Amino acid sequence: MALMVGRFQLSRRDVVELLDDVFHIPVSLRLVSKTEANTSDELEPAYVEAHDFVRNSSVVHADETSWS
Repeated sequence: MALMVGRFQLSRRDVVELLDDVFHIPVSLRLVSKTEANTSDELEPAYVEAHDFVRNSSVVHADETSWS
């Protein structure tokens, strides 16, 4: 559900409708929002770790595009 809202830009109401119409899974708007919050909480440590790793890297951006 978080992927549908976050990456694919579906509204929460559209997620509810899609899950019911396509998969016959009835969910509430509250469940969609709660799932988004839980997903965000679970992913935060990995995000912080990746962010810190990049911040502390000697090379943050290396463009390997050749000059052809």
